[in-house]
Amino acid sequence: MDPECKVKISGHRDAEDIEGEGRYHVKKGRHYVFFDRRTEDGQEKYTLKFDAESLEYKRQGLINSTVFLKTGQMTASAYRTPYGEFEIGFFTTFYELKEEEGKVSLTAEYDMTLNGEPHEPGKILIEVMTASS
Repeated sequence: MDPECKVKISGHRDAEDIEGEGRYHVKKGRHYVFFDRRTEDGQEKYTLKFDAESLEYKRQGLINSTVFLKTGQMTASAYRTPYGEFEIGFFTTFYELKEEEGKVSLTAEYDMTLNGEPHEPGKILIEVMTASS
């Protein structure tokens, strides 16, 4: 796939889809995606690192967080927002990476906790495609 890419992230309950154009490359079987997105509140930077086993999803801007997902593993992330900081836990129940010509898709489903208390399950779909798609 070309280094120039389009990215779409969906599945965040009640949240808008996140879309952007960025840079993509693969090194030693690990996929790397970097993109920026302009919002009403300023600029956000995203870094995605993933392979067939796990995803690291980093967001910097008005909201700062790093999420790590791996099947069968419980992980936690601090979310820093203008309204305060809270901790979200993720237990990944499903994780699938699909690679096609000009497109990479990642789907993950997880159970969540919010500050240690059970919360609704979540799902994320990440699609990375050649910019000319």
